[in-house]
Amino acid sequence: MKARECWNILLSKAQRQLQDAQAGLARAQQTHQSLEQSLSRIEQLYSDYRAQAHTPAPARQGMHDALNQRQFLAQLDQLRTRLSDELQKSAQACQQQRLALIEAERARMKMQSLVDEDLQHQRRLARAREQKSLDELGLRQFNLQRL
Repeated sequence: MKARECWNILLSKAQRQLQDAQAGLARAQQTHQSLEQSLSRIEQLYSDYRAQAHTPAPARQGMHDALNQRQFLAQLDQLRTRLSDELQKSAQACQQQRLALIEAERARMKMQSLVDEDLQHQRRLARAREQKSLDELGLRQFNLQRL
């Protein structure tokens, strides 16, 4: 016995949605990891330049170079802030993708249970038909023996 085809179609659709949710979560996690690495590199660069700014400057470093260095540190700080914001958004996106994955898995499990229930129902019907035909056959044989 096979389950009705509609349940199998719905199950395959739920499985595709689950795969899409898994792929979406993987992409979101990859983006989040990339942002974390970028933020780490920017923070390292910022701390290196900041340490350089606090060391005594050689006599040849002029006012223009010091101003450029401060400006660069300010730009790094802005970039660091922007990356932190993007990292928070990315964490939220990962959380949303996890929730979508959980919902897709729940839908897949529901469809699988419907397929299983329908299959059991089809088997019960088949057993009932078989039992009915066996009962009819037994009744016919009994009636033939009485004649």
